[in-house]
Amino acid sequence: MITIRATAGETEYLTATVAEKNGADLTGATFTVGLSASRETPPESWGAPDDVTIDGSTATVKLLVDSDTTAGTYWMWVKVDDSPEVILLACTNQKVSVV
Repeated sequence: MITIRATAGETEYLTATVAEKNGADLTGATFTVGLSASRETPPESWGAPDDVTIDGSTATVKLLVDSDTTAGTYWMWVKVDDSPEVILLACTNQKVSVV
């Protein structure tokens, strides 16, 4: 788990890698991100990531966590909209504590 002392001015990028298991190109997909207090419950609100890099069937998505983030413990989630499919992914390796 990453601890970010946002009240002290620290910032951190959370990074998630999304890989299309069948090797399909993700270039046309839209990515949004959010933070949820639960790994089982998606976020109530989603926003644009701070950065997305797509290389064929793999995408790297970044979310900046800073002092605008309310203190708490969160899981990073990524929503992949690749019409007609919309997939919600809890990033199991991106748990963050904001203090």
